[in-house]
Amino acid sequence: MVLVGGNGWKNQELLKRISKLVSLGEVIHLGHVANADLPYIYAGAASCIFIPHYEGFGLPVLETMASGVPIVASHIAPIKEIVGKNQKMLVDPDDIAVISAKLNRTLTDTHWRDKMIAYGIARAKAFTWQGCVDKTVSVYKRVMCTT
Repeated sequence: MVLVGGNGWKNQELLKRISKLVSLGEVIHLGHVANADLPYIYAGAASCIFIPHYEGFGLPVLETMASGVPIVASHIAPIKEIVGKNQKMLVDPDDIAVISAKLNRTLTDTHWRDKMIAYGIARAKAFTWQGCVDKTVSVYKRVMCTT
């Protein structure tokens, strides 16, 4: 398992657990990875797990799907919006058994894996920087008209 991402807050206990797994050779902890290097990480991934309790947008979910990698992610609102209709990849971030089962399925069920990859790639195409700009401008225009 490869862990990517900067440290959060109040996670000393988690970092101790990660250090133990690193010392056992079960985990590689990369920490923060430059945006330019993320495509290489995604390209080498068999699956991705993204299980936050809070997330502003969920760019890692979108990047993972666009990279053709199946993902297991939290069922929180911003991620649900990105994933869209196919919520089969979403889990309760506190349900370790379900997270484990979904991860196992992404690694062992070829038919399901292929469906999740195809869905993710198609869904990711709905999100473009131009679309982001257009929606942002639209919000600004609405706010300006109401003030």
